[in-house]
Amino acid sequence: MAVVADLVVAADLSALDLLPAAALGGLLGALLPLDSGEKLFSALVPWLILLAVLAVLLAETLTRLNGLKQALALGVNLAAALLFLGSEQLHWGAAAVMALAALAGGALGGRLASRINPGRLRAVVVLLGLGVATVFFLR
Repeated sequence: MAVVADLVVAADLSALDLLPAAALGGLLGALLPLDSGEKLFSALVPWLILLAVLAVLLAETLTRLNGLKQALALGVNLAAALLFLGSEQLHWGAAAVMALAALAGGALGGRLASRINPGRLRAVVVLLGLGVATVFFLR
């Protein structure tokens, strides 16, 4: 993601320019567990988390990377949500809780991140990411 963020800045692209690619990623990410089953998806999760940790380590500024991530996450999540609406595997209660938590986390996280020392924030994010990846590897 850090490389992507640097390329976006260098190419003078906005998050809106990247929205189609983000939506396609959301659709593919939603199709993967629907078509291949939980086993393959569960095996990929720790690797995806480690990739995100690497992006945080390489990112120039977390604020810029977070802004790009938030904008693209909207496209990814909307595309995935629309796909799940058409499937029989949508659990409305869980979806509502996740949507509310994502909205609250996005709003509060941005405010909190701007008040924390960037070096400490990066260290906390990396340590938490490594911890979560380890838990998923051990499952």
